[in-house]
Amino acid sequence: MRRTILQLTAAVAWMLAGTAVAVEPPMQKFVALGTASTSGVYHPVGQAICRLVNKHRLTELVRCLTYSTGGSEYNIQAVISGELNAGITRTDLAYDAYNGTGEFASRGPAPTLRMIASLYDEPVTVLAKRKANITRFEEIRGKRINIGNRGSSQRSIVRMILEAVDAKTSDFAAITEYSTDGMGDAFCKNEVDVIVQALGMPAPFYKRMIEECDGVIIAIPSAVIDRILASYPSLMRLSIPGGIYAGHPDAIPSFGFKTTLITSSDMSEETIYRLTRALTSELAEFKRQHPALQRLGKETMARDGILIPLHPGAARQYREIGIQ
Repeated sequence: MRRTILQLTAAVAWMLAGTAVAVEPPMQKFVALGTASTSGVYHPVGQAICRLVNKHRLTELVRCLTYSTGGSEYNIQAVISGELNAGITRTDLAYDAYNGTGEFASRGPAPTLRMIASLYDEPVTVLAKRKANITRFEEIRGKRINIGNRGSSQRSIVRMILEAVDAKTSDFAAITEYSTDGMGDAFCKNEVDVIVQALGMPAPFYKRMIEECDGVIIAIPSAVIDRILASYPSLMRLSIPGGIYAGHPDAIPSFGFKTTLITSSDMSEETIYRLTRALTSELAEFKRQHPALQRLGKETMARDGILIPLHPGAARQYREIGIQ
């Protein structure tokens, strides 16, 4: 119900925004797209987006280039400031940035933020070293935990989890602030006991952590998930599919969000229309680019987890293919 209300609110905001008289920005022929660490899913998905856009560059006159960045929060701030033209991020963070809530409360609303497409689910995954003798979620307290680099999605996820269990960073034996690349290396070298991340499934990163680096997924208790969802209604209940990682045959309940492609209202309708058209017209090819995209459909791109206004260029393309 809460998610429905948020989606309705975004839809109303989109319609109201359309009533204002605005000068259309000139068409941009270059799109700088922010991803994240090269070890995660954002980066190869971003590369796939640019690959499809560039495939049509001679006819569409739009060229796309990816940049490895600090992650979800960084991409939002860079899109708002104009450093990036588009970026991959989480739906809940995009919602908070647009409304000036949550992680973005101190920065105020960002009314220029716009959605292009919803991409895939990102369930939160807590991984522990088997040698650390952690069999239950409650046992991570007192261990060495990575909280993520500043501006990353894992840092905000860890904060949500700690809030839900009334824990502080001082409750752990050691705190590190590695990015996805760094935390994976530290985990494999036995320098960190617990890492937290949310990636599209299946993720090669998790496969490596489990099969090569003595990792095991720790289930988050349902009571903790309930508290997190009560505090953050823009999140959703998800699960880690069973059978995709060695030693984990059953689905594991979790929470998480949709991954989304965002831009700014400063980007021209024509540019974003052509970018969106490249994705929808080459959807089968796009889905082959990464396993996380396997469940992607044209309707899910336009409707799932859309909590802020769609960019007019994206909305125009969705209308043209019959998605109202």
